[in-house]
Amino acid sequence: MAIDLSNSVVILDEAHNVEDTLREAGLCIFGELELYELVVMLNNYAITERSNWNLMEVVGMVGIVESATYLCDVAHSLLIIVEQVVNELREARKRFEASPGAKGAAGSLREADKFHLQDDTEFEITVQGPTGKYNNSKCIGCKPFFDNLGLSVVDFECATNLVTSFEKFLRGREGNDAPTERDRIQNLVDRLAELIHKLYAASQSSE
Repeated sequence: MAIDLSNSVVILDEAHNVEDTLREAGLCIFGELELYELVVMLNNYAITERSNWNLMEVVGMVGIVESATYLCDVAHSLLIIVEQVVNELREARKRFEASPGAKGAAGSLREADKFHLQDDTEFEITVQGPTGKYNNSKCIGCKPFFDNLGLSVVDFECATNLVTSFEKFLRGREGNDAPTERDRIQNLVDRLAELIHKLYAASQSSE
């Protein structure tokens, strides 16, 4: 909100809602099929031809135009990151399904049967998260997730610049697509931007 709170006393009404508000601000829920849709969309742009019509300005690290880059190259760079996220989540699901313990699929199914939970009940399948504890009970949060991805905070910072430029280019581009298809693509681009920005924010302070 760009409010300077230095040397101020802040009084919060309904303060019990603060934790939920903070969680929701950092929350990012994507279904498996939605992630695959992002992969398909990015792949479609990644295989487009290099031409002057597909040349776009890419914002640099300091917020200025750094270079002119083809749409296919930007889409390919973003595609690599989304594919790495999808692959890591797929591996996490496999580990969950193969685990015979209380933290695995079998234990979760026993819990669901015990408490008569619905078939679509959500289960947390990894210990990676803001409250996750690992070595010597130190809070490490999402660090193992980012380590497994092999991506650094610099990679995600670059990705935020790319997705911002990608989003801006597609918004200003005239196409022959039907309105419903344009809306579908725009929704996917919005979700892509949300995913990249949330990953960048989390990577800055993964614990």
